[in-house]
Amino acid sequence: MTDQVIIKVENLWKQYGLPLPKILRNVGQSLIGKSLSSEDYWALKDVSFEVRKGETIGIIGTNGAGKSTLLKVLAGVTPATRGKVKFQGKIFPMIELNAGIHPELTGQENVRLLGAIMGLSRIEIEEKLPAIEEFTELGEWFNKPVRKYSSGMMARLGFGVAMNVDTDLLLIDEVLAVGDLRFQRKCYKRMQNMQDTGVTILFVSHNIRQIERLCETAIILDSGKLLLHDTATRVAEIYYNRVDEESRLQLRTKDSFNDRATCISSGELFIERVEIKNLMGKRVDSIYSGEGVRIGLQFRSECFVKKPVIGIGLVSTDMITVASFSNDSVMEKPSFDGVSTLYCTIPKLPLNPGVYSFRVKVVDSKGSTMFVGHELAVLQIVRAENECEAIMPYGGFVRLDVIWETQSVNNI
Repeated sequence: MTDQVIIKVENLWKQYGLPLPKILRNVGQSLIGKSLSSEDYWALKDVSFEVRKGETIGIIGTNGAGKSTLLKVLAGVTPATRGKVKFQGKIFPMIELNAGIHPELTGQENVRLLGAIMGLSRIEIEEKLPAIEEFTELGEWFNKPVRKYSSGMMARLGFGVAMNVDTDLLLIDEVLAVGDLRFQRKCYKRMQNMQDTGVTILFVSHNIRQIERLCETAIILDSGKLLLHDTATRVAEIYYNRVDEESRLQLRTKDSFNDRATCISSGELFIERVEIKNLMGKRVDSIYSGEGVRIGLQFRSECFVKKPVIGIGLVSTDMITVASFSNDSVMEKPSFDGVSTLYCTIPKLPLNPGVYSFRVKVVDSKGSTMFVGHELAVLQIVRAENECEAIMPYGGFVRLDVIWETQSVNNI
């Protein structure tokens, strides 16, 4: 490896369990008509990549893609079955909340234990102890047994050590998802400081926006295979496109709700169908960004429901509500008795390309919830043919109407 390459992974394969003897594979063939091949159990398949010193690289993929296995191999927790992993410098793995932590010891005693595991001398540990205690913000809990800690407190203790020890390489596996938002932001800020000092970080997360924010490059793993290693922006774009396409196929608007729809009703009122149409009245599941849509909600009420408030939300594929609106301010709200359809028109929907699902909530005149439904229909926003794919979109959800002007220096 060169001085700049701190991690080099070459043709890495990882298989859990022992290879099956031929006689067991033959038994599987006779019983289920399929050979119990060892090939079915590879967690990583021929993975190769390099990480340069000071780089922050994100690792994304669906559950079971091999992300955690990769970090465990890099951390030395589990050996590779085939291939090579080379790295330079000191590694601090944050791959499990309770890794290296003894439940009967106090937080302070566990800091000393983790420091010793990291190879720090007693003097170094004592020097860093005040900074770690301050970072964790555990207060009196810092001197209580860890077995009494919540998962969020465990995360604070682990990150308190990770963010305050001298290391060349930091491995973080999704544990940042635990803990309150303010502490997460504190960890992000400290990680950015570590980036500035040249620490190399490998960051596994299901939150792609975290990857975009923190990482320069990223890789996509799928069923143990490395699909793409590129800039974080490009990898996020490809990953979003994959997720959007899967969601579009699964949530395509039908005559009735799809399998992923969830509905809870008080029994008085139920929404049986959601239709998405363009402004010409044609049923659609995709429109160009900036076009208008007409949303039809088919209600069935078991009794007379007087003037309920109806709210509609548009939700991204990563479960972020990007827009919501209701008829709360409408003076003449409709009442329902039996089967009827309510239409809502959005003259212009200024959303960036992506796939968005609809959720609906209905409350009665007293504010009690009568119906809540999630993923009731889907709408794909697509880029117009004349738009530049290379720069559209830069990010975010909403497209703003702006006016560009060039003014001559002589006119200023």
